[in-house]
Amino acid sequence: MHGLQHHYGTDASLEPQAVRELGAWLAANAGDGRRVRTAPPADRITRAEWFVREHRKVAASVWTRPAVGSASNCAACHQQADKGDFDEHAVRIPR
Repeated sequence: MHGLQHHYGTDASLEPQAVRELGAWLAANAGDGRRVRTAPPADRITRAEWFVREHRKVAASVWTRPAVGSASNCAACHQQADKGDFDEHAVRIPR
């Protein structure tokens, strides 16, 4: 939550109250470290070891489909991503 004014070249600053609320939510819902052992290269989750492993069967051409766009567009395939549900049985890869 620190440094949002320099968030990947964009100013993503928030009001102090929003920072407190989001910070509290993030702390309460943080993972336990079992999946992410080290920080992903260049702060890109799509380059993290676990992400690469989980998506190893996805063809490189899928990421460039117009309906997908890139590996960072989780909601393109994970229909419930907005609810934090990334169950592999609910994945629908756009054509």
